[in-house]
Amino acid sequence: MAREKKVYPNNFATKFGAGSMAMMNVAGAALMTSTFMLYLTDYAGLGAWGASLATVVLLIGRIVDAVNDPLQGMIMDRAKTTKFGKYRRFCLNSTIITALSIIILFNLPKSFTGSPVLVTIWVLVFYLAYDFGTSFFANIALIQTVSDSDVVRSSLLTWARVVGTVIAVPMSFFISSVMAVNAGVNDLHKSFGITTIIWILPIAIISILGTLLIKEGKSSVKEQDDSKISFKDFFRMIKQNKPLQVVLSAALFVGFVWTLLFATGSYYIKWAYCADFVTGEVDNAKYGMLAGMMGLMQLIPILGAAMLSPFLIKKLGSAIKVLKVSLVITSVMCLVMYILQLVGLLQTNITIYVIVQFLIQFGVGLLNIPAMSLSMEAMDYNLYISGDSKSGMVAAATRLLEKLQGALSASLIGFVLVIVGYSVDSKTGAFLGDLSAIPGMLNNFMLVSGLVPAVLCFIAILIYRKYPITNEVRAEMKAAIAAKKSTIKG
Repeated sequence: MAREKKVYPNNFATKFGAGSMAMMNVAGAALMTSTFMLYLTDYAGLGAWGASLATVVLLIGRIVDAVNDPLQGMIMDRAKTTKFGKYRRFCLNSTIITALSIIILFNLPKSFTGSPVLVTIWVLVFYLAYDFGTSFFANIALIQTVSDSDVVRSSLLTWARVVGTVIAVPMSFFISSVMAVNAGVNDLHKSFGITTIIWILPIAIISILGTLLIKEGKSSVKEQDDSKISFKDFFRMIKQNKPLQVVLSAALFVGFVWTLLFATGSYYIKWAYCADFVTGEVDNAKYGMLAGMMGLMQLIPILGAAMLSPFLIKKLGSAIKVLKVSLVITSVMCLVMYILQLVGLLQTNITIYVIVQFLIQFGVGLLNIPAMSLSMEAMDYNLYISGDSKSGMVAAATRLLEKLQGALSASLIGFVLVIVGYSVDSKTGAFLGDLSAIPGMLNNFMLVSGLVPAVLCFIAILIYRKYPITNEVRAEMKAAIAAKKSTIKG
């Protein structure tokens, strides 16, 4: 018997598109979170000044975002829907801008490194270009239009999470790739730029293909609004949408967890397990191997958790309950990791580090799909109360928080590096600062990536207790939205 052909939105093209369209955005975020600071301090030849520069650039970026992100969200929401869709075309442009800006940013001309002015202009311009590009990426808004069904959405989000993990976690192999390229180039600065091109170009092409495969659905149940856009619209939406208030308030805290863990990982592995505390020299071959091993280790729990999340949501009855379980796991294990560092066990035994990280990554992996489900539900709530999902503005608010968290996380790392007078040879990777400062630096890394995330997860648990949508409200809301959509043609 011939297998029944699946139709939209359960067909292969939609699932492949949902999974692959975010590859560039995820890879870019992973690369910027884990290596932007590392590149400027260790491979661009800037030393401690690189940490200061990164901190200043990230601060400027967040000031720009405070105006730019809400504005871009409103532009997306007020854009006319064409045959190509509304949010889909913004996702496509976002992918292209993000890819080009990252490639250029990480290929800083070596002749510029002697001029603080030229370096600052180069880094600031192309970081802001990357920032601008990512602000227009609205894949959750796009997926939200595909179907009103929680089952279909959960399936598409699982594809997105699994493919995103397959891309994000292997970015931990990026340093291994740099070391492999450097074996022939013998210049870590050049090797970093070459490796960026090798990784980013194919990922961007696949993301573009995935975006083209998704068919966009309805994002509104009322006529096109051509009135002037205003920042009042943005703040009015947040004021009226109680579920979104809880989602954003919790995200304000829990969103730091992944960025803090990811931003410190490369530094901690390098100096805890690959450096000679007497000479400051780094075993780059070992560093590349361990970075790759950690990437593989992270892939397993995050993928497993992503596939388990929809089952747990169905079993426990709501995304909120799964969120709380994931936050408890993450909080407890981050606290354990910090204590192990204080008693001297973590930095002397990489096996313990791997086991603890495995459990933390499982907790983090369990969080993603329920969190995205709540964001979509906040869009549904807008649709329910106003006739328009305002998905662009919801995505912009979420994106603004993510960027703020990434910037503050990197700034914390930069602060730690500046305190110890961090300076590294851009060709060999050896430590040029005060070697006695390394143990204290490792403790500070664990304070930032262990104790702080543990506290943040606990705060998020308390906030999620205020989430107002119950199963009864959810059923009423979906019925009302379905009735409104049935009256709209096209």
